[in-house]
Amino acid sequence: MTAKKHSIIAAAVLGLVGLSLFLTARADSGRALDWATHEPIAGARMNLECYRNPLFQLEGTVHLRTVVQVTDAYGRYTFSRLDMLGCAVITFGGEKVGYSGSDAGALVGPLQIPTIVYLIKTSDRVLFDLQHLVPSAGRMSMQKDGRLVPDPYAEYQDVYQSFYKAKRIATAPREVAFVHEHFCDRLMSLYPRLSDDQKSSLAKYDTPGFSYADKYYRGGSYAGHASEVVPYCARAD
Repeated sequence: MTAKKHSIIAAAVLGLVGLSLFLTARADSGRALDWATHEPIAGARMNLECYRNPLFQLEGTVHLRTVVQVTDAYGRYTFSRLDMLGCAVITFGGEKVGYSGSDAGALVGPLQIPTIVYLIKTSDRVLFDLQHLVPSAGRMSMQKDGRLVPDPYAEYQDVYQSFYKAKRIATAPREVAFVHEHFCDRLMSLYPRLSDDQKSSLAKYDTPGFSYADKYYRGGSYAGHASEVVPYCARAD
């Protein structure tokens, strides 16, 4: 056998070995943790949904496979490269009895499994959703004298709209306490900074209605400071 043939065979063998190692190597691993306590969660089903790109432009992404791994006593999960072979898009999330879902079933790139996934107890779900209602401070601004300055009128409406939702879905004592802590001081400090015309103009607009936990809540006027904010925030936590 010639040296050239030896080289071709050797290259082919190395290629097969490399492919085998690529497919069987453990690619990405992570841990499932309780969202509130950060304790590991054993026995959670971690679901990897694999999608490929369309063959034709008229198609959407096509589901290829679902791969499930169950977490060990330390909340660990691991997926191989073979699990993700051919995936153009991956969604990833976890589930377990007593938990309402994970944060979050995120879109991730191929070979990029999240290292941490938080699962949310059913009893913690409202508190989790309340945290996502809190608007960031200082994100509302306006132009004044050629520079950006805080806009208390826009910020009040932003915070009030979230408060209107939060006070309706918060029922447990710790949920109500959360609303007090993250909304009351902001609203009570912003309102006096509004001009009389701005306070009057709030009556022209309504907060949008919303649905939560299979229940629909109607919207209400932004001019509800005296009826919505003051009595609620005056109550002890």
